[in-house]
Amino acid sequence: MPALAIVMGLDGRCSQRIMPDPVATAGIEIGASVGERAANRFEDVRTIQDALNQVPVGKGGPEPPLKVDGLCYGKTLAAIRRFQKVGCGFKWPDGRVEPNRRTHQELGRYFVPANPYVTPLAYHKLKEVERWIDAALRVVVSAEDTVRGARFVSPAGYAMVDEYFHIDELTTQRKLGALQRLRDTYMKMKVCVGHDSALTRPGTGFIQEDRKTSDVPAYTFSGGFERRRASGLPPMSWEDYAHDHPNIRQDTVVLCPRMLSGGSEGYLVRVIVHELAHFCGPSVGDQAIGDHGYQGKPGFKTLSHRLAMRTADCYSTLAGRARLGTEPPLR
Repeated sequence: MPALAIVMGLDGRCSQRIMPDPVATAGIEIGASVGERAANRFEDVRTIQDALNQVPVGKGGPEPPLKVDGLCYGKTLAAIRRFQKVGCGFKWPDGRVEPNRRTHQELGRYFVPANPYVTPLAYHKLKEVERWIDAALRVVVSAEDTVRGARFVSPAGYAMVDEYFHIDELTTQRKLGALQRLRDTYMKMKVCVGHDSALTRPGTGFIQEDRKTSDVPAYTFSGGFERRRASGLPPMSWEDYAHDHPNIRQDTVVLCPRMLSGGSEGYLVRVIVHELAHFCGPSVGDQAIGDHGYQGKPGFKTLSHRLAMRTADCYSTLAGRARLGTEPPLR
């Protein structure tokens, strides 16, 4: 059912009304042709793949959606031809999108740019991110006090840490070592978001956005918080990783507004805390924080202690639980 818009009339009164589907006015910016025997520049291909994915299947959109990877091979070429045939009415599709020509213009009718407010909202939510991290730190310190046998300490903190990181199976010394590692990681996360500088403000901060990636909500680099070359500058992503994203600084957390637009503010905070675990954890080796399970998925709470310590969702779920009293929202 279409959403009801709140419409202000000429008399200044508001009423609800079903509005017609808007025609996107934002142009699809490409610098050269994409498709069969075309220039196929990386970013141009990604733009067209993203635009094709926004076309309804009945209007010539691809099924299943294309991977937005910047590579113009069989599936992307077939999707262009299908759109030309179904969406443009071409009898003889040529599989090519030329700037400002018919196929390009017809795609523009369906193209909706990424929500420009997601990244500013993410910066606005950094204080709430810090509150989640502070809550996690209190729980970890409480667990440490319990292990050390301190008096008048609630066992709830220890139980919560054990639920996600399975420390009960460890010896006392190993428990303390694991809790110290958790505390160190959360402290780095707090340092990352808890100060006020150009690094924590929109436009210049460590949170950046990738407007053209439509298949993931966010990404970052293991240990990016401390990654520096001998020159003092951060390495670029293509120096160390083979990937299909733009070449960006490794000391960034990258948000993808198109995938985050439909989520709640709690989900946005959860995503940021999750990425901060990758970002502020160890940079390389078997201690790097990766993704060995996800909140709400089978096996998440039965990970081994070793894998749980290396799983970003364990850090974000504990922080959300400590702050909210329940596990954080999945959307």
